[in-house]
Amino acid sequence: MSQLAELSELLWRERQALDVLLFKLEEERLVLDAGRLEWLARAGHEVELAAEELRLAGLARAVGAEAVVEELRLAPTATLAEIAAAAPTPWGEMFAAHREAMLRLSARIDELAEANRRAVEAARDAAVREARTATGELIW
Repeated sequence: MSQLAELSELLWRERQALDVLLFKLEEERLVLDAGRLEWLARAGHEVELAAEELRLAGLARAVGAEAVVEELRLAPTATLAEIAAAAPTPWGEMFAAHREAMLRLSARIDELAEANRRAVEAARDAAVREARTATGELIW
């Protein structure tokens, strides 16, 4: 397999890892929206596992990109956009498509992760208020 084909395969794996992370964040959100807080720790753990898989896929892609960067005579710090611009047809277009898809997935992940963080904080605050009310503590 050529180094360009190998990099494309690694980018597919990273995209799949991004997709799984997005799915796990969606699951976490469904748990929160359903008020099923007994499942929140498990959902959070699955998000952490998916994030770790993404980290590993990113590391594998970085290693795979080193050979391509060298082959294309780019700087060792070349970005995927720079690799796409320098790669021959059809690889350049494929790398550019991977980059665009990964940017879209990453933006959705960032947005959902932040929304989930806020929802978890709100759920925690509501649980504390409920516990204080149940024990007769005054709420200010």
